[in-house]
Amino acid sequence: MARERLLVYYAFTQPSSQPGTFGPVSLVAGPNPAEMQLAEITLRRIRPHDRVELASTVGWRGFFGNPVVEFRIRRGGINGPVVFSNRDTGATDGTTFDFTTTFDHAEKGLSSSIQTYVLTVRLIQSLSPAGNVPVQIIGPVHFEGSVIDDNPR
Repeated sequence: MARERLLVYYAFTQPSSQPGTFGPVSLVAGPNPAEMQLAEITLRRIRPHDRVELASTVGWRGFFGNPVVEFRIRRGGINGPVVFSNRDTGATDGTTFDFTTTFDHAEKGLSSSIQTYVLTVRLIQSLSPAGNVPVQIIGPVHFEGSVIDDNPR
């Protein structure tokens, strides 16, 4: 008989719930692209057999040159290890387009009962002419996490 999985803990942050209500935060390409923090959550009551599930939605605007953005989830803070990354591209021809990127990640076997996760973004590539801002984070920005009791009893 299958055992139900129980929700142990849930947290979310939503700095912006609609397009155009976040920032805008401009991203600029370069040899070492800056990684910008968008949101942070802390999950508690984690046991080694539990599963942590994370999910995010970010709205962004592309202006020029087929920009490639990379979204990351880091454990422990802005300088912690990357536990998930996802790249998205927005094909633009100089016309403004709005995009929404949604992703999720799960992990197990954590040894600490409290974990902080940080959602970040950076611009990886853009064929934008110098001096132009190829990408802006405009919202919505949503980041959530759950701790699921995954212990088969």
